[in-house]
Amino acid sequence: MTDITQRPLTDRIGRDLLRQPLCKAEDLGSPIPDSPDACSMALPLWAHAIGYEEKDPAVTDCFQCGYPRFFLHPEVSALMAEAGATLGNNGETVHVFPSRLTAEICVRYVATKTGVTPNIAPVGASGIYAVSCAEEQAGTCKAFWQHSGLVVSSRRARSARRGEAERHDDGNEARRILKERLATLYGIAPEDVLLYPSGMAAMFAANGLATKRYPGRRRVQLEFPYLDTLKVLEEFADGVSLYTSENDGDLIEALQNGTPPGAVVTEIPSNPLMRTVDFAQITPIVRDQDALLIVDDTIATPINVDVTAHADLIATSLTKFFCGYGDVMAGALILNPRSPNYGFLSPAAHQQHEELLWWEDAVVLEERSRDFEQRMRCINTNGEILAEYLRAHSAVEAVYYPKFDPSPGYDALRVAGGGYGGLISILLKDAAEKSSRFYDCLAVNKGPSLGTNYTLACPYTLLAHYGELDWAESHGVSRWLIRISTGLEDPDDMKARFDAAFASIS
Repeated sequence: MTDITQRPLTDRIGRDLLRQPLCKAEDLGSPIPDSPDACSMALPLWAHAIGYEEKDPAVTDCFQCGYPRFFLHPEVSALMAEAGATLGNNGETVHVFPSRLTAEICVRYVATKTGVTPNIAPVGASGIYAVSCAEEQAGTCKAFWQHSGLVVSSRRARSARRGEAERHDDGNEARRILKERLATLYGIAPEDVLLYPSGMAAMFAANGLATKRYPGRRRVQLEFPYLDTLKVLEEFADGVSLYTSENDGDLIEALQNGTPPGAVVTEIPSNPLMRTVDFAQITPIVRDQDALLIVDDTIATPINVDVTAHADLIATSLTKFFCGYGDVMAGALILNPRSPNYGFLSPAAHQQHEELLWWEDAVVLEERSRDFEQRMRCINTNGEILAEYLRAHSAVEAVYYPKFDPSPGYDALRVAGGGYGGLISILLKDAAEKSSRFYDCLAVNKGPSLGTNYTLACPYTLLAHYGELDWAESHGVSRWLIRISTGLEDPDDMKARFDAAFASIS
């Protein structure tokens, strides 16, 4: 078997991030990976994360890119500026969306939130549409871009800026292969795989299907989720109730309280505390309440778990482990034929779906994901080794990893040969004093995102919840939490890097 750690990162990805991580102060703002379409940027110091959140120009002016839903890629930003110069009126702000329909959805959102209806116009023959609005509505428009995940990728923006017409059909073969690849992993037919321009767009679509199925009913989120998973429910549903093990103890009892939900949403495992609900207990309650069960399996991946005995819909980010390189934005929604709601969901999902995964992104993603299973099994092994090492270390207060979750939820869904994935969160002892020094000295790539072939760490709570740290801590998510996405590096080498970081705080 080929040693995948020896394979170079191709397609203009120059720096070997396995052996030369972006971890020093002078690396601030560098693209991760070294690619024109990178989905992350280097935040080597704890202070850099704070500067990013506080919009300190000394930090943000160094950024060459960022996570595309939060930080506009330079190509996207330039396209918006160019569109604004021709389409904006009286200094209006312009945001671009991948189709007329997505632009219209944004307009309805902005109009509902602000009472003002923005204008829509095509951007040349690119198939992209611009939404122009006054400064007072610009923040609302930007929030829709971020939370819905209906984004224009850097590759598509670059094509539009060259004046190229929409070449949608060029990616049909790559999309077909991607759907077949995912269908095999989930044990379903390719027509039950729908592709999206981001993982969050897949969750947005799942929430929309729940609204069609059960209009006017609330959402229930089980366990503390990734930031925008909750934001999607808050912004695009009729109320949401968050129940966590930290605050509510018995999630079964919590789920049974209140009016029946239209959908119950959960992650396997949850990000960042790596908890998994006991589906054997949860699913019958969801069925009794005649609600949908929506599961995000981005972190576990279908290599490790099978949720098709429970979920009606599975949303997943293909940007993460499936791609591995961190330079393609994409997502998928899995329509589960085993669901009792499949007869409604399948035609409804296809009716509302647009094929918005840009052809160049599809082509690159197809290439990147060819060895997904092999990479994931290596990451499983490395993640488990690192998690055990961290759990045994005297400087560590807590390690959050699916293997250590007291709930039987994850293991009950683990497939033969499946592991626990590569995502780990840790809390140090004397965290307020030592976390920043430890992070600053840790010689791994440091920045937002996860699921890359190279280890990638970040001060998670600062980046996700900087304006609501007390609220996050009330749900058990410490402001000093460090999240680590394990890569393909040699485990002994990785432990040596952590040993050096621990020595800096001893």
